[in-house]
Amino acid sequence: MNMKLLNIFAVGFDQRSQNLLSFFFKQHGSGHCNLTGVHEANVFLINMDAIDGKTNYTKFRQQYPDQPIILMGLTPLILDEVHHYFLLKPMVAEQFITIVKKISTTSEKPRKPLESKTKNAAITVEEPEVTASIESGAEASVTPESRKLEKRQSTGYAAKLLSEKEIASFVGEAEDINFNDKHAVEKLYFDPAQYVLGEITQAYQKAKQEQCIAVVKGLWRPITIIPYRNEVHVELSDRQLQSICVVAQQVGEKVISRGKIEVEFIQENDFLWGTVDQKYIQNLDGFLWKLALWTSRGRIPVDIDLNQPVYLKRWPNFTRLTVTPQSLRIAAYMVVQPRSLVSITENLNIPQRYVFSFFSALQMTGLADSVKREADKLIKPPTIVQATKKSGLFSRILKKIVG
Repeated sequence: MNMKLLNIFAVGFDQRSQNLLSFFFKQHGSGHCNLTGVHEANVFLINMDAIDGKTNYTKFRQQYPDQPIILMGLTPLILDEVHHYFLLKPMVAEQFITIVKKISTTSEKPRKPLESKTKNAAITVEEPEVTASIESGAEASVTPESRKLEKRQSTGYAAKLLSEKEIASFVGEAEDINFNDKHAVEKLYFDPAQYVLGEITQAYQKAKQEQCIAVVKGLWRPITIIPYRNEVHVELSDRQLQSICVVAQQVGEKVISRGKIEVEFIQENDFLWGTVDQKYIQNLDGFLWKLALWTSRGRIPVDIDLNQPVYLKRWPNFTRLTVTPQSLRIAAYMVVQPRSLVSITENLNIPQRYVFSFFSALQMTGLADSVKREADKLIKPPTIVQATKKSGLFSRILKKIVG
């Protein structure tokens, strides 16, 4: 079967969607399609859910009457042109491949696009970091960060493993729930603003934005946040910090109350550096991560929908973070494609509290969030397959670390 190269111009997609489409084409197009500019294109992919979707379809249909057009949308369309195709969102690899084969084999020579009346700039596509797929047994997507982590772990520098008691303090001890039980689902949520975690993260974000230092007062000892150094000065022990995190703030005369916590923002030149004892300096990312885990304990923030896809912004630096059970496996699964928290727990077949605690820490430290963009609705995540017997080095390391 002779298959021609399809140069696809995507219309009505933002840059993130363009990047995702480019990666998808390379992964599933078998070398027969790629994303190009309008003048190199011999196929057009139009987002019918865009505001000007119908207008774009009419425009390209008139300017390129002999060219194949693929319409993508959430609602199926009936097409009257034999060389026009419909692709349902979210995009499934098998359906896409079927359309590619049909277009590629219609003629031996690719049709040359007609000269467009409008000049469109070629698309610059950023290559995503993901370069491999994930399998359920612990096969992880290979990223530059994961390669570095694999090297450190293979030479004996793995992050400290937690004891059973420590695990409970970070992820809680709650049993899995039935997601159809509304009452049980309601108990999964917590409001960070009701805890010290909310005060500290807000102070950090403001200090980072204004490029200054934040001093949180009213907790047994002050906590000094220095964003531009990624450091925090705290004289409290982990045990004290944990006890502070688990207590929701109350209006009243208690150790932790809204009336007692104050935040002072100080410019670097005005800060008394003599008050900083280096032995109490911690990595800021690791500090916020611990606070988020102690506060969450198997729950998720109130603004997160269990059924809405969540995504990983970048690979966590696990060497500086508390590595909770299955966290590397969860991260590797998330980095491939946005997925809902429900699907993560079900497909990886691990306790829900492991997923919820890990995601809460990711979100509170800015490493993950819930999908609110068109790009993350484009492609349906692939079904997880069982790991092969010939697992790689990284897979074997993960199995030992995350269980």
